[in-house]
Amino acid sequence: MATKSRTEYPAASSKRTIAIVGGGVVGAATAFYLSKHEHVLPVVIERCEIAAAASGKAGGFLAASWGSGPTVPLHTESFALHMALARELGIESYRAIRTLQVDVNAAGENAVAWLDGRCASTIMDDATAQVTPKELSTKLMAASGARVVIATATGLRTNTDGIVDGVKVTIAAANGDASSTSDVIDCDDVVGNKATVDFLS
Repeated sequence: MATKSRTEYPAASSKRTIAIVGGGVVGAATAFYLSKHEHVLPVVIERCEIAAAASGKAGGFLAASWGSGPTVPLHTESFALHMALARELGIESYRAIRTLQVDVNAAGENAVAWLDGRCASTIMDDATAQVTPKELSTKLMAASGARVVIATATGLRTNTDGIVDGVKVTIAAANGDASSTSDVIDCDDVVGNKATVDFLS
């Protein structure tokens, strides 16, 4: 059974409130970089918890040059950015690593001591790294100072001019029962991936 209410959140007089739908690494990074603009107030709407899905469980492998075509500059910039964020946010799981190419069907020299002589290995790439995505996501979110609303986004509210001014949400009861509460998160703009925004519209 659902009930309906509307919570009046304090207005930010000179700030533009941006609602971000989704608390994965993309949502966390969006909140982090928006927070660097003094006239923006990010609000994140997340169904479960920060980095609850793929952003909290991926392998976190990073490579500076594993790409081709028009995305090559993105690979290079992203790799450098991860290193800078690790320093800025104190991300403990970030580490520079070398990537090996191992041939298990050949005996020969090995590039590392922990592989025995029953296989051969060479350094494939020494410009690679690894990070735990959940730590990256949670530290980006914490550093953003964004207000996080644990709720399911269900639609968009528009004003009389047809301009979006809020995100409709359903908030599950804290005690775990089947009841829920409908609410609206006031905002000036909404950010989310195309599939999310299309669904909410």
